[in-house]
Amino acid sequence: MDSSNATKIFISEEQHIIDSYQLGAAIFASDYRPTFILGVWRGGSTVALAVQECLAYLGVATNHITVRTSYEGRDQYERSVEFKENIRVHGKSYALESICAEDRLLIVDDVYHSGRHTTAVKEALIKGLRRNMPTEVRVAALWRRTDADAPKPDYFFREISKSIILNKEGSVIAATPTEKTTIISTISFAYKAIGNQTFVIDLNPKSFVEMIAPARTFGFKDQFQELSELGLIKGGSLENALVCDGEKWVNPPLRFDNEPIRHKILDLIGDLALVGLPKAQILVYKGSHSLNALLASSLKN
Repeated sequence: MDSSNATKIFISEEQHIIDSYQLGAAIFASDYRPTFILGVWRGGSTVALAVQECLAYLGVATNHITVRTSYEGRDQYERSVEFKENIRVHGKSYALESICAEDRLLIVDDVYHSGRHTTAVKEALIKGLRRNMPTEVRVAALWRRTDADAPKPDYFFREISKSIILNKEGSVIAATPTEKTTIISTISFAYKAIGNQTFVIDLNPKSFVEMIAPARTFGFKDQFQELSELGLIKGGSLENALVCDGEKWVNPPLRFDNEPIRHKILDLIGDLALVGLPKAQILVYKGSHSLNALLASSLKN
C-alpha cells in the first residue's frame, strides 16, 4: 500500500475516550483481571490509560506503563509489518523492573493490523524478564484492521468487515463499515399526519440524548381496539405514546415535527445494542423490530 495515497479518517477526542472505556468494559466483562497494563506509544498509551481508569472504577487495580516501538523511518513501515525484527522496543526499564511471573499482563494498542508491533513487545519482554515473564498475557486494541491476514487480538472494539444488505417484505436495511456510526432512516405511512419522513444522524452520546432518546413510540387510533383485545399496549398511555388519527394527532404537541422517524431510530439502536452497536453507516427503509433483528443476527455471526 502506498501510504501517501491512504485515506485518513479522523474521530473526535470525545469519541476516542468513549470507545476506549467501552473496550475496558468489554475486558472486565470477559472476567480477565489484568494486574499490569502495558500501552504501546503513541496511540496505545491513551487507550491504555482509559482502560486502566475504567477497570479502576470497576474495582480492578492495575499498574501501568508505556513502551515505544519504532522502525527505520515512515517509508519503512511496510517492511516493519512484514519483518518484526525491524521493530525496536524502547522504554522497557520500568516494565522489566516491575513485572513478575504472577502478573496478568495486558498489552494495549490503538490499531491492530498485522500484530507485529505487539509481538515485538512481547518478545522483548520475554528476553528481558526470562523466568519473570507472566504466563497470562492478552492483547487489546481499539480498532482491528480487517484487511490483514493476522490473528485477532484478544479484545478489540466491534467492527464489521463487509457490507450487509437485508430485506424483508419490502423493507430494507444495510450496513457498511465506517469509522463512526451513522444512521439514515426513512419511513412511509399512508396516514397524512406521518407521511414520508427521513432522518440522518451521526450517533454519539450528545446527539442520542438530545435528538433520539426523547422520541416517543406511536400507534394508530383505528388499531387501538384490536390491539387492546389482544392484550397488547398495556403499558401505553397518551403521555408516553403518540396516537395518530389519519390527518392529525390525538395528543399533540409532538416533541419534534418528525418524532415518528426518530423513534424508529431509537428502536434500531435498542435492538442492535443487544449485540453491540457497530461502527457503520446504517441505511434503513421502513424499519421494524424484526428487520433490526435480522441485522443484529448478521452482526453477531
